Amino acid sequence: MGEFSIRLLTPPYCLPLKLYEPVMGELLSKLLPMLLEESMVLLRKGVAKVLPLMVVLGEAAAGLLEHPGRIGKDLIERLVPLLARGPLAQEALTRWLLLLWQAFSTYWLLLFALVAIAIALAVVGHIPLVWRAIVARRRAVFISFQNAREVHARGVESVLKKSRFHVLRVPYMPEAEHQSVVTTVNRLLRSAQAMICLPGSGTSFVEAEVSAATFAHKPILFLMEANGTLPNTADKRHPVFDHDKLSQQGYAPVAEFLHEITQDFKSACRLYRRAWTHPALGVALRHVLVALVFAWVVLFAIALLHGHFVTAGAPIEGVSQNLRFEAILLMAVALLAGAVVLLPLSTWLVLVTRALVLQLRAARRAALQASEGEFSRSDWVSIVPDMAPGRPLYDCMWVSAPKAHHEVAQPAL
Repeated sequence: MGEFSIRLLTPPYCLPLKLYEPVMGELLSKLLPMLLEESMVLLRKGVAKVLPLMVVLGEAAAGLLEHPGRIGKDLIERLVPLLARGPLAQEALTRWLLLLWQAFSTYWLLLFALVAIAIALAVVGHIPLVWRAIVARRRAVFISFQNAREVHARGVESVLKKSRFHVLRVPYMPEAEHQSVVTTVNRLLRSAQAMICLPGSGTSFVEAEVSAATFAHKPILFLMEANGTLPNTADKRHPVFDHDKLSQQGYAPVAEFLHEITQDFKSACRLYRRAWTHPALGVALRHVLVALVFAWVVLFAIALLHGHFVTAGAPIEGVSQNLRFEAILLMAVALLAGAVVLLPLSTWLVLVTRALVLQLRAARRAALQASEGEFSRSDWVSIVPDMAPGRPLYDCMWVSAPKAHHEVAQPAL
């Protein structure tokens, strides 16, 4: 037993097969039949529960396709007493509903296509939202700061945490070892999706952090003081914000800007909310209402001209023969209305797609993947929401890029 234990716990863990082959063979010979039997029992129980439901649904679908008139008549006989009072009104409503049911049952494939298209548009439109809810619910932001601005860095960190960002920051510790700081900073930068930089008026370790983030194509936001200068390694295409104005706004504008350029779940929710409240969608909805009113007017005029609302003596079963023309015309109007109903969904999908493209452009611009020349506030107006004159985000952003440390003239000695 001692030799057995030693050989089991020491490399190369090569326990002879003859020691456990009989035991494992016996266990497998007993366990496998038991597992198979239990699996078959569970499978039979599942089929026993699902099969009756599938049979009922199949019979209902077959009945709907084979006997649409009988099913429609049963439904209408239940609905009419709830919707109309008096024999004349009930007869008129019954005839109209039967006419509508006949048209729907005759052209059910076209209606199904319209419904399927509407569902497909809604599903496809929400794929980005679901994706971000899974993979981009909370983004990581690294804060780089010059030692003298650590108080400001803590204020930014507090606001970003409230905005559901995962904030990465290395506190200033004069006694920290150089290699430990470098290793920690590199690890945090690799896991961050963006960086906020609070540079000082001179060179510091911030320059190395900015250089590393730029090389890794991380979006960088500079929070500059009134007379501040950029690090010598900073690319002048990165967006620059006025720290004093941001602090007056509680750093909320920079948090909103980070949501956009990191393309997180919160920005997606705002994007979809703006799409639903966009004026273009209101115009599309008004067109739908106009189309539906038009359809109702046409059907009501047909009923009045042909007298089918008040005609007495004609049996209900005769609707499918006597109102063939009205059924076809009704279906044409219904298809027209259904096609127009797709207009709001199509408009909404176009708005969502356009907003997603603009957000991607903003993220690429912040990461220096789609911009040329130096930073200019006007370049961000058309691609970032709420970036308009008079808005906090616009007012807190610098008009153009400031100078770097080495560009500031030094007094002669």
